[in-house]
Amino acid sequence: MEREQDGRLPMLDVMLIKNQDRTITTDVYRKETHTDHYLQWSSNHPVQQKLGIVKTLMHRADTLIQDRTLREVEKGKVRTHSVTAAIQTGPLEKVTPEKHSRGTTRTHNVETGDKHPPALLYSLTLKGLQKD
Repeated sequence: MEREQDGRLPMLDVMLIKNQDRTITTDVYRKETHTDHYLQWSSNHPVQQKLGIVKTLMHRADTLIQDRTLREVEKGKVRTHSVTAAIQTGPLEKVTPEKHSRGTTRTHNVETGDKHPPALLYSLTLKGLQKD
């Protein structure tokens, strides 16, 4: 069982942060033993599986983190680790959001107050993976 330390309480993938004004902010939680290693782009896994990892991590940042600054920091971490894993076959050029065609998510969008915002996925452009 996790205990609160310095106003922070980890729970599953979420870090609950108690602010001075007695509000709660959320962030992504990683255990101390987390290595930030995911699939190498040079592995024999299908490309869609590799891209799915990055899409999932970006979606997690969008849905779990309320604070815009913390969200951008988390997305920067995902981009950094994606580029590090992609060095052998080609760098990750960009990550751009696109609306998911299947509808909406059931999460609450804090900024707009919308309870059913469109889900976001991320298109990834990788150099060197397509043969001409």
